Amino acid sequence: MKTLAKVLNERREAIARRWIERVRGHLSSGRALDEEEVLDSLHAFLDEVVAALEAGTPLQETGTSVAQAHGAQREILERDIADVVREYGLLFEVIVEECRAAGAGPFDPAEYAHLVGCLSRGAAEAVREFAGLRALEQRRQAWEHFAFLAHEIRNPLQSARIAAQLLRSGGQSERAAQVLERSLAQLSETV
Repeated sequence: MKTLAKVLNERREAIARRWIERVRGHLSSGRALDEEEVLDSLHAFLDEVVAALEAGTPLQETGTSVAQAHGAQREILERDIADVVREYGLLFEVIVEECRAAGAGPFDPAEYAHLVGCLSRGAAEAVREFAGLRALEQRRQAWEHFAFLAHEIRNPLQSARIAAQLLRSGGQSERAAQVLERSLAQLSETV
């Protein structure tokens, strides 16, 4: 009787084709992805899963860089985090369907549990990377916005200070009052 790892290894192309179709039909966010974008690093991830199943080790001991890269790729493509999670559930469904179609099994329940653990770990790593990159991008955008606001406030504030100094010194009162009014209006509008 074949092991689940052996079936995954033998049926990897069929799993990939089925997964591409399934993912395209279930992703909800953003533009439609082309086949290469959907496929991303599925083959490498399946290799990691097969290695973990064969060794009887958790996915983290065989490496999770592929899942992390997948999460990063999905963030770069501006996908939704829910879609990232959903993809791993769809992968499990596809694997089960492909095993049935191949007439493989029944498998030891421990093998299925191990597979679910690998997919859960992969999903967690992908989401962690996705969320980390999203947070970095949000911080970058916030700093960019703050820098813009600081620039927009700094110029009229400096003009208002100069105008106030001129008013205190008694020179060019009318012109200084106009600059002060204009600067305060700009500040008020920016705020």
